Amino acid sequence: MTTNALFGELLIQGIKRIGLNVGIISQVNGEVYRVMLSAINDYVTKPGDTYSVRTGEEFKLADTYCSEVIRENKTKYYADVENFTSLLKHPCYLSHQLRAYIGTPINLNGKRFGTLNYSSIHPREDAFSKSEIDFIESQAKSISNILHRQETPQGTSADAKKQRA
Repeated sequence: MTTNALFGELLIQGIKRIGLNVGIISQVNGEVYRVMLSAINDYVTKPGDTYSVRTGEEFKLADTYCSEVIRENKTKYYADVENFTSLLKHPCYLSHQLRAYIGTPINLNGKRFGTLNYSSIHPREDAFSKSEIDFIESQAKSISNILHRQETPQGTSADAKKQRA
């Protein structure tokens, strides 16, 4: 299975578990937020799709709710953004009317890589539970581990060295 296929399955699993219809794995470079992969309901988007957020698209980091995740390096969540007066003027709310959001950092080799996040234009009726927060944080760690394995040349990773010993 390719990395994108694996990440696509992970996003669809998260969409079902969290109950929000959009899932995104992003990469952040400076002030640029790039959608590495996104899924809407049970469909993994491709460049050129007509969805409002699709794989390969770029935004200003400041225009995303993920800017807070990156700035604070911790999970942020809003069951209904409209309950947070400070967010009613946020560029993400103004342009996309995203009402529900949960996002967590993806760290790679001790540095911030990007985010894993789920969102919806519909508010959640209930607050996010501890198990949902733990779930998305666990998914982000899995993504980080997969990305780390991809970065490590075959035969030089600690696992490969252990296998040869």
